[in-house]
Amino acid sequence: MSKHRQWPGPKGQSYVAAPELPAYDRPPASDVTIVRPDGTQETRPALAPRLSRGSYDPARTKPLETAKSAKKCASCDGEFKEGQQKQRQYDAWRHLPGECAPNAIPPVQPRPTGRKVPLHEKVARRFWIRRRCPVCDAKAGQDCTDAGEPGGEAVQREYGHDERIAPIVTEREAAAKAKKTQRAEDQHTGRGTASMVPAYKLMKVSCPVCHAKPDAECALPAESHQARRDLLSRRLSRGGRRR
Repeated sequence: MSKHRQWPGPKGQSYVAAPELPAYDRPPASDVTIVRPDGTQETRPALAPRLSRGSYDPARTKPLETAKSAKKCASCDGEFKEGQQKQRQYDAWRHLPGECAPNAIPPVQPRPTGRKVPLHEKVARRFWIRRRCPVCDAKAGQDCTDAGEPGGEAVQREYGHDERIAPIVTEREAAAKAKKTQRAEDQHTGRGTASMVPAYKLMKVSCPVCHAKPDAECALPAESHQARRDLLSRRLSRGGRRR
């Protein structure tokens, strides 16, 4: 009886189920010979069998390494000495803890420093062109020039002289440093920050820093100490709670 089964389909169609073929676990019995129409023949060797799930083929499986056959440590790649004990870890033979040969550590390379940015990249042309150059005596609005050949004309530079640009960089660094110092001082004293406490209420408490009495300002060029505002804020928060 054939294993093929047929079921009637719509409009007289029929479906044939695929046969149940076993897994190809065995190689062919012999090589395959192909005869062409011109009379020539070609012999093709048998294909290697395809292992199914769970099958085992000793010819394709790598033999397990034993303690006697192990020659090198899997951790340090050092050879085992005669009679030296070994341990199996993660399917490989290794030295006992503390017996691995020290690996050669490459010398620490110095970290490459950043590229030194030239002055003409720090300041745009529209800023240094407004100043006079102390090297070539170029006036404001004129480009810097270099002396050409003897008796020839001066050659215009692509960028300005460093002596013309350096004062701008120095001024910017000084301004940034002063701004940072002023910001730190403002955070410490409370100046320059917007207060959430009304000024008329702030004058009703004394200052714990400079001991300014009520209706008197703190000994600061502007506004009041942060401690005085915090004191008033705590008093208002305690008074606004429901009991």
